[in-house]
Amino acid sequence: MARFYPGQRDFHLPGLSAAHVEDPTGAGDSFVRGMMGYLATAKGSIDSNIRRAMVYGSVTASFCCEASA
Repeated sequence: MARFYPGQRDFHLPGLSAAHVEDPTGAGDSFVRGMMGYLATAKGSIDSNIRRAMVYGSVTASFCCEASA
């Protein structure tokens, strides 16, 4: 689960179960890289884009953990 507390509007992004977890090593690094990659290309302020960046980071981290079939 990822949480963001920008004041009075809290944002919670729940984690989803992966079908085949191979190795969670590096998932946090992947999460941050996905977030920063999105924020580096997004237009506007960080505050207006942070929630979407968290979703991108979550997806990137899930690719890091899942086993390839």
